Amino acid sequence: MATQNLPPGVTQRANGVWEKQTPHFDLTLVKGLVAQHRTTCFTLTALQGVQQMMLTMSEAMAAIAGIHQATCFYKSMSSTDFPGMWQDVYHVPTPKGDAYVKFQIALPAARSTAPPRVVIQFKAK
Repeated sequence: MATQNLPPGVTQRANGVWEKQTPHFDLTLVKGLVAQHRTTCFTLTALQGVQQMMLTMSEAMAAIAGIHQATCFYKSMSSTDFPGMWQDVYHVPTPKGDAYVKFQIALPAARSTAPPRVVIQFKAK
């Protein structure tokens, strides 16, 4: 795979996924969307991960609210399913151990009443 046209600061893994060491999304925006939409902005995969960690949704929400970019940010990566769509990965402390939390801001279509999808993965690290 050619990597010559990658943006500055971006590397490409063997499977074609792009990575960078700076967040793609503003963490304040992510936290605001999660606070506003609560569990409706979690994907089913993320909700299942919260349950598998034996966390309450209140504990998961508090963990997200407590994220500090400087200490919790791990990497940004492009989606394997939707090339060009970025996902930010954080290692987040929870009452049941560290979690691997992945954010992607997927806003609904115009005039849709569906909530945005923001927390796409929440699992034990």
